[in-house]
Amino acid sequence: MATSRVEILNDGGLRQDARRPYELRSTSFQLSTHPSSDGSSTATQGLTTVIVSVFGPREPRNRSLASHDRAVVSVEVGVVPWAAGAGARRTRGDKRSELQSGKRLNLSS
Repeated sequence: MATSRVEILNDGGLRQDARRPYELRSTSFQLSTHPSSDGSSTATQGLTTVIVSVFGPREPRNRSLASHDRAVVSVEVGVVPWAAGAGARRTRGDKRSELQSGKRLNLSS
C-alpha cells in the first residue's frame, strides 16, 4: 500500500517534533475548566487546544418572543488569527465556514 504522505525523519529516525514515526502526540482532557460557565471542557492534542463552555439554559432576552415549544441554541466559534492560515482561501465545504455561518439552530418539539 503506497502512502501519499511524506514523513521527513532526521538521522536519528525522529520527526521534526522529536517523535518517533508511529508515536502519537500527547493528549489530555479536562472537565470544569471555567468556573463561570455551567459546563466546560478543554481538550489538548500536541499544540492544538479546543476550549468549550456551555452557558444556560437562559430565559430569552425578549419575553414576547418566548415560545414553550421551541428552543434556540446559539453557537459561537472563534479561531485565533494565526491558526486560520495566512492568506488561505476557504472553500464552500470548509468546516469553519459551516460552523460560523450556522450560529443559530432552532429546535422544535
